[in-house]
Amino acid sequence: MLLPKRTPAFLYQWVSGLLISVFALLASEAHAQRPVVYLSVSNPAGPLLINSTKDFSAVLAPLRQRLQSNGYRVTTEQDTLAHLLEQRAGFPFLYADVVCYQHAGSFPTVTFAVRDSLNHVWFAASESTAMFGTQQGAFSGAAKRVAAKMPATFVAKPTGIVPTDRAPQFMAYDNFQFTQYLEKVLTATPQRQQLKRGATLELELAVDALGFARVKAIGGQLTLDDAGRQALESAVRNTPPWGPAYQNGRRTTANLQTVIGRGR
Repeated sequence: MLLPKRTPAFLYQWVSGLLISVFALLASEAHAQRPVVYLSVSNPAGPLLINSTKDFSAVLAPLRQRLQSNGYRVTTEQDTLAHLLEQRAGFPFLYADVVCYQHAGSFPTVTFAVRDSLNHVWFAASESTAMFGTQQGAFSGAAKRVAAKMPATFVAKPTGIVPTDRAPQFMAYDNFQFTQYLEKVLTATPQRQQLKRGATLELELAVDALGFARVKAIGGQLTLDDAGRQALESAVRNTPPWGPAYQNGRRTTANLQTVIGRGR
């Protein structure tokens, strides 16, 4: 009677090591194909909003850490994102938008959303935290709660027909419109007085193929000194990225005009 030969232990070890290497390679390739994530924070203003936080780095930290631990490459710099996509044309990217605000009489709130360039939301969460110390600390605590909700992988949701041509689209998180991110500038004393007298501010915006807005031209009766102009340009740059314009199914640049004022 013939007995089966025993497989040498080293062969088992070799096969096991090979399988581990293959799975590790597949995992690394999967992570390598994950979209680059552009992480940004915005802070709308207004007469009923409390704004005392100047530094939002502690708010972004837990969100960035969770994204990176899930295998996503994260950048907070617009130029870095543009450079990465220039190096690898067609490489996917996602926006991770953070909006921090506090209504008078309410707790500080952090809204977090991950979306693609068509403004299709892949994940969204919002948390409010009681303010026992500073507003910044409350925002940071809310961000940690949001990070704990974040899935390991963001998955696109069915969206139906994708338009081939469209104008830039702004994401009005929690009903905050584009102009509310400019309120800190518009409510400064010189601008506020002019607007109350009926002056208007005519803005022409250039929205690039990544959805980043810039002030292209300023018109209307509202006059701005150099400091006011710089503050306005900075406020526009720090709004959440727009969903860029599309032409023939490709992202492209576009100009927009908006009028603010008329006795506001």
